[in-house]
Amino acid sequence: MAKKNKKNKGGNNNNTPSKIVTDLSVEQIAKIDKFAEEEIEAGVNDVADEDLSDTNEDASKIEDIKRTGNVDGYIDMLHSKLVRIKALERKAEDIKAESLQLQERIESEKKTFEEKKKQTEKELEERNKDLNQRDKKIQEERLAIDNGEYSTVIQSLLDSLRLTEEEITGSTKTLIEEIGKKHSSYIASLAELNKKQDDIDEQLLQLDSIKTELARERKRIEMSKASYEKRIKQEVEDEYFDKIQDLEDENSSLKRKNALLDKEVKNMSDFKRELMSSFESKDIDNMLKEQNALRDKCKALETSIENRHSEAEYEEKAQAVETLKAKVQELENKVSEERLSELRLSLHNADAYILEINTYKAQIDSAKAREKSLLRTVADLHETINQLKDEEKVKEGAFEQAKKMDENIELSNRQLRYIRPNSLKEMVEYLQKYMANAKDPKPFYYDQKTIRVFMAGLNMSLLSILQGISGTGKTSLPREVAKALVAGAEGYTGKDEAGNRNEPYRICAIQSGWRDNMDLMGFYNNFEKKYKETDFFKAIYLAAQPKYKNTLFFIILDEMNLSHPEHYFADFLSMMEQSVGDRYVKIQADEELLPKLFKGRQMQLPPNVRFIGTANHDETTLDFAPKTYDRSNVMVMATNDKSKVLKEIQSSATGNLTSRDRLSIDYSWLRDQFNDSIDQYGHRYEEFDKFIKNLKLVEWLKDRGIGIGNRFDEQAKRFICAYIALGTDSTQCLAEAADHLVTSRIFRSLRNRYDLSDTNIDEFQKKYCELFSQYFKGQEPLEGKKLLDEEYLKKK
Repeated sequence: MAKKNKKNKGGNNNNTPSKIVTDLSVEQIAKIDKFAEEEIEAGVNDVADEDLSDTNEDASKIEDIKRTGNVDGYIDMLHSKLVRIKALERKAEDIKAESLQLQERIESEKKTFEEKKKQTEKELEERNKDLNQRDKKIQEERLAIDNGEYSTVIQSLLDSLRLTEEEITGSTKTLIEEIGKKHSSYIASLAELNKKQDDIDEQLLQLDSIKTELARERKRIEMSKASYEKRIKQEVEDEYFDKIQDLEDENSSLKRKNALLDKEVKNMSDFKRELMSSFESKDIDNMLKEQNALRDKCKALETSIENRHSEAEYEEKAQAVETLKAKVQELENKVSEERLSELRLSLHNADAYILEINTYKAQIDSAKAREKSLLRTVADLHETINQLKDEEKVKEGAFEQAKKMDENIELSNRQLRYIRPNSLKEMVEYLQKYMANAKDPKPFYYDQKTIRVFMAGLNMSLLSILQGISGTGKTSLPREVAKALVAGAEGYTGKDEAGNRNEPYRICAIQSGWRDNMDLMGFYNNFEKKYKETDFFKAIYLAAQPKYKNTLFFIILDEMNLSHPEHYFADFLSMMEQSVGDRYVKIQADEELLPKLFKGRQMQLPPNVRFIGTANHDETTLDFAPKTYDRSNVMVMATNDKSKVLKEIQSSATGNLTSRDRLSIDYSWLRDQFNDSIDQYGHRYEEFDKFIKNLKLVEWLKDRGIGIGNRFDEQAKRFICAYIALGTDSTQCLAEAADHLVTSRIFRSLRNRYDLSDTNIDEFQKKYCELFSQYFKGQEPLEGKKLLDEEYLKKK
């Protein structure tokens, strides 16, 4: 009862910290860690078929574990379940393999039977044709005989021919019967194989049922485990509540002591300042010299005092003086006035001598006390100096890589010397040729449409997502574009002394399990007094250096969907909604430790930075949320067509690329060109705007649960105008840009929609293609049509 009251009392205090209790012992945790795949694989071979399904004995064991709270028993039961599940999976795989073998055998038998059947039918057809011809000839011969045209010999020949015909007919009949029997046997074997297939399907259904039951059992065990852990946690909290309270009281006491120590440190600091002000110089070496001089002076005074009479002698003389004073008092009337003056003078000299001795003693004591104080002060100063040195080392090492960048003369002083193309169209041809002629590591072949979509997407959004199967050049495209943009600039190619690439890009590998911004940007470790600088943090800080401020800088997020970007990249997704001047990268660390580009724990996101995410879609990756899609340019990378690219290069106006033709394109020129494209081709965007806001199209999309957000208008305008400026034929480029935007941003909502039938999709495709062709002068929406065809085939 006392424990409950204490617990309730502690629960009313909002400042009481919660206590996390570890429920498993070290041995139990080690036992769980031993559930390795090899151990489970080894245990699978020992499981008999009759042990695969749950029994009443298993249920009773689980109930006993719940009742007794036997954690070891629970772990053993969990291990047994895992082994049985693995055995079931292996058995299912064996049955599946056997089924595949049977299917292959059936297909082979079917194929053989069909071949023999066709061959036999062909032979029968030929024989029937031959027999028909013979029969016709016989009829003609008979007619001739009846007319008396043949002799008896011919009649006998005709009779023997008829007998031969009958024999052939009989043998043919026999052959047909044999073929029929073989056909019946093939049909019987096929029926038997179909029966075996049905048995296998039934076994697979049973296995699926067993798997489902095991999954439910696993879920139930996990729920019972959670309940058991909660109960154990509650019991442990009740048991250790008093200890927790004692520890909290001790913590409060330590905090008070810490406050007193802080106060004492402050007093020592004040004393230090007073001590520093008491010396003529604040330099430690000068203070030590002054202390040594005072020590020497004290020793000289001590030596001087040692050469004088001892204190006892002085006391004896003082007593003698007192005695003399008494005698002087007695003889005062007996001696003359002159003698009395002499005695008084002698007495006064003795008093002065005693006072001088006492003064020397006081000076000696004061010098000794001051010497001890100075020694303590010097020791404190040495400790303070060491602490200050340690603090300086901590400050220098907190952001090690960032501060190295700040001190790097190359990064601080290098400026891009640009060599610009005449137009954005010429830049696209240059990029294509440069990548096709690359030798580090190899040539890359991208058609001009792919390059236009990529470059226009950089003007539309900070984030581009490149999707596709492995080997389609998702990572290579931004990397090689970054190299090409600075190929003609000195100091921006190859590697630096530390082995880092000089080109304006960095690749950051995304890890599975990332949950927040700290996984991406890093964090400050208070224990080590050091900030964990991730590859992403170093890339952003590098992009802000003077050397790269006027280059288009790519940060490539490789395998971006191994974790949810909506979690670890959330701050940057929100940042995209802000204007360029209001985008700030923020970190949590002491301000005095921050590198110089951070002001008030934040640094402005460099406007030249673009984030490029690559994404595969398989069982190891995750789907993007609408929040990510709506803020990015999504490209589906297809396999590169080398022959098509070479034809485009040969037909381009700029000719073949040479080493002297390498350009260095600055970010400010690109930005101005993209902004000018809006003024130049804004009227072409109005054509797309009328199309996308067509009432029929809006109604068709609404019927299928698709809407268009406000963000889309501004992004579409920037993309379409830039795409037209990057191409030659404005009409064709307008249609291609519209097709890409509608397919990647709007039609993605039609993917894997089980509520839409094949008829629904087919009807929508026909109406959409017709409307698209009307608005864009006969052009076809190739990307949109391809996506709708794929969805239509899924429904068939």
